[in-house]
Amino acid sequence: MRRAALAILPLVLTGCGAGEVRTASFELAPFEDGGPLGVAHLEQDGKAVRGWVAVWGLRPGSSHAAHLGPTGASCRRLPSDPRLRLPALHADEDGVAFGRFAARGEAPVADARWALTVHTGDARSARAACGAAAPGQRLSEAALTAAGPSGARVAPVAGLVQLRGGRPVGGVRTLRGRVGERLAVAVRSDRRDELSLDGLGLAFQVGPGQVARFTLRPRRPGVATLRGPSTAGRAVLRIVVAR
Repeated sequence: MRRAALAILPLVLTGCGAGEVRTASFELAPFEDGGPLGVAHLEQDGKAVRGWVAVWGLRPGSSHAAHLGPTGASCRRLPSDPRLRLPALHADEDGVAFGRFAARGEAPVADARWALTVHTGDARSARAACGAAAPGQRLSEAALTAAGPSGARVAPVAGLVQLRGGRPVGGVRTLRGRVGERLAVAVRSDRRDELSLDGLGLAFQVGPGQVARFTLRPRRPGVATLRGPSTAGRAVLRIVVAR
């Protein structure tokens, strides 16, 4: 997958004290039914604004303008200039775009009056998705696993596995569900690999700059483990299914 290279913008900061790190998360909702969804996170430390954004449900191979701007508490109002413009996001063959950004902000952008907007094409095109900043909040696992066109949004059990160097950040997790209950899992990894869910015959690709996800409805009780070559055969997730 290509990563969007987001440039440093020469803006001047006002209204954010030096040394005070502000954070905000964003859940991007579509303007039209069936449109793209996404999530983003940013930190602002003095003049520095940095973060990442991921969007699903785009047309494969398409490019999309994105910006941060003051919209008030709602994305329905177009922001007035100045905006913090981000270079285009590029969707891969699966319609997923991911980019990290570093910029210089002229205002405290980690504020509920600001929102992140993704367009259907260039900056003159219609808006495809938008989400207002939630200051001081980190993205929930439910938001990360649900931010895509899948059954994860209605799954009663959902989890996120983050792999670094083939090891799960925070240790091996256990998800518990019941027979017939939908389970949703999202996996992020800094290494390219094919992970498999032992006992269920499920395999999928993971790699830097993407989120792999799957949902399942177990038909019988048991324990399944997630592992792959990059994990040196070690289990990185356990799924325990009860009756």
